[in-house]
Amino acid sequence: RQRGYATGFVGKWHLGHPRSSLSLDERKRVQTASASDWKLVRDTVLQEYHGLQALVHRAGFDYAERLYVNNLYEAQHVLPFAMLHHNIEWIAEGAAKFIAMPRGSPYFLTVAWTLPHNPDAADSIAADPKYTPGGFWACNRT
Repeated sequence: RQRGYATGFVGKWHLGHPRSSLSLDERKRVQTASASDWKLVRDTVLQEYHGLQALVHRAGFDYAERLYVNNLYEAQHVLPFAMLHHNIEWIAEGAAKFIAMPRGSPYFLTVAWTLPHNPDAADSIAADPKYTPGGFWACNRT
């Protein structure tokens, strides 16, 4: 950034967790909610996601989107387990949006894929891609 580069990060952060104000009971309530309970847990999930974005910004990135806090182990995410899947399309679109941004300077983009890391990707292939750590994604898979 000091040399005029726009900086971006998308994908798996894997460099620490943001501080959470959630109690263990609240965290468990969110994690065990079904995807159909999204409206009941939305604000909590997005609060945690925005905390992760702030952490990535503090690390020096101008753009922090399409983030996973770590590998997709349930204990590491504040997201209903039913919504926790690898979502390569979501990450790729976030990278493409950063690259397409108009700018008059060079850029540096880190793209950290969740694959090939655990858990196994087989369940994610069949998963609904609209479920993401940042909420529902208005994707078009046609």
